[in-house]
Amino acid sequence: REKFTRIVGAEIERINTFVKQLAGFSRPKPLDLQPVDLNQILDATLLLLENDFKKKGVLVKKKYSGNNIRLSADRDQLKQAFLNIFLNSLEAMEEGKPNQLIVESFADNSRLIVKISDTGCGISKENLKRLFQPFFSTKGKGAGLGLAITKNIIENHKGRISVESRLGSGTSFLISFPGLAED
Repeated sequence: REKFTRIVGAEIERINTFVKQLAGFSRPKPLDLQPVDLNQILDATLLLLENDFKKKGVLVKKKYSGNNIRLSADRDQLKQAFLNIFLNSLEAMEEGKPNQLIVESFADNSRLIVKISDTGCGISKENLKRLFQPFFSTKGKGAGLGLAITKNIIENHKGRISVESRLGSGTSFLISFPGLAED
């Protein structure tokens, strides 16, 4: 009975998470745009996974250029987008290997750029083409909505997202947003 109760509880939680993701994907919340510091959002999101990175032996390197990397954004939605990418990177890195997650931010003309690179297993060319499609997943768990939701969030912020990867060599996500004019 205890085992059954544990399994049922875990499955109910998994279904609940899936339904929430599906609802968020089909009916995205309206954006609550505020001037935000991109580096602070990245830091806050990385902090959520700090223990997971430590457990897996992942060295997180931050390469932020400039202190005032600001844009008009919904802080919570951007955190969700970055969290989805960080979780995918974490899952792609094998325990016991020297793993790194490199998070960079910088301004390039009027765009703000975030580059997230990992030393994980990489993504095949075939899977790379389908990466942002809803319900596409190469994992045994998960609904395949994380990166589709991430892409929607980025695009709702007038941003762009692209990915480069090779099997065995890791993956890099490149995200760009329009920046705020300096006051």
